Amino acid sequence: MALELEYRAPLWAYARGALGPAPQPWNGKGYIIAMLAILAGALALQLILIGVSVFWFG
Repeated sequence: MALELEYRAPLWAYARGALGPAPQPWNGKGYIIAMLAILAGALALQLILIGVSVFWFG
């Protein structure tokens, strides 16, 4: 009897992959979400600082 397995590669390079019966979860999803949130926050902060400096110094 054959057993079908599914391998799902991790989203983050240093997370473990998932091997087992389908469907398998995406490992490393939390790290990717955290990195994107930090990058989006940094970009928003830079845009706010640029806007304030343009308004303040004209």
